[in-house]
Amino acid sequence: MTIAEQTRARYADADGFVERDGVRVGWERYGDGEPAILFLPTWSIVRSRCWKAQIPYFARRHRVLTFDPRGNGRSGRPVDSKAYAEAAFAEDALAVLDATDTDRAIVVGLSLGGVMASYVALNHSDVFGNVISQSGSYWTYPGCFDTPPAPDEHGGTLADDFVESPKLPVRFYLEAGKFENGIPGNILHESRRMRDVLRAKGYDVTYSEFSGGHHYINWRGSFADALIAVTR
Repeated sequence: MTIAEQTRARYADADGFVERDGVRVGWERYGDGEPAILFLPTWSIVRSRCWKAQIPYFARRHRVLTFDPRGNGRSGRPVDSKAYAEAAFAEDALAVLDATDTDRAIVVGLSLGGVMASYVALNHSDVFGNVISQSGSYWTYPGCFDTPPAPDEHGGTLADDFVESPKLPVRFYLEAGKFENGIPGNILHESRRMRDVLRAKGYDVTYSEFSGGHHYINWRGSFADALIAVTR
């Protein structure tokens, strides 16, 4: 049985697929203004439609790009766990920009997507020079979802990667909730650590904390401030 798609506030102006290593990744483009904005998937368990409330508004003035992560939506579902690695995610993001003839984009992510926004900027700063990370899960590290650690037993590794790398031409907006200090990952603590690392390296960082937890209702109100911060 075919199920009709839920009505959208705005339909894509263009859509298609990129294919890497035999895995197809579905993308969509809305609008065509500058600067372009790439809304990253939050994780493989969430499709790109999680940005459906933001897309119609920002597509009035920007080129807005989205793609479904491997394992969800219109994208393929590889069985090898290595196909879901951070490097594969970053290469998918680059492939989407290539497919849409987009040279540079503000990269936006929340939760695990916030970590990936920072990761792609670290590895591809020539393309992603402005990062918006809302409640980024900076506590994560390789293998953390296989055996979650006890509280404060293990810190995230991305901040360490920035410590070891040269300063890059990237501007950051980071935010976290004051109640995001749970188990297994302390988002508040690790976001503060990420902030401190970036500032110590000389990055332009706007940091904010809100009185709330890990929920969309806390992120939607601050996104406009984030966009202003990285484009001022």
